[in-house]
Amino acid sequence: MRKKAIKVADMTKIPDKYKGQWVAITLGETNVVGSGYTPLEAKAASKGIPNVVVTKVPEKAMPYLF
Repeated sequence: MRKKAIKVADMTKIPDKYKGQWVAITLGETNVVGSGYTPLEAKAASKGIPNVVVTKVPEKAMPYLF
C-alpha cells in the first residue's frame, strides 16, 4: 500500500486580514481563493476553483498540517 504524504500549509503566508475567518486555499501555494465567516461562504467565494481546502485561519499565525 502506498503511503500518502502529509501536506503542510504555511499559514503565516495568509494576510492578517483573514485572521479568525474561514478561507478556501489552494494546496501547495497557499493562495487564498475565497473567504467568509462560515465554511460555506468561503467555498462559494472560491468560484468553482477545483481542489481547494476550506479551513479557519487561526488568530495567531502558525504552520498547519492537512
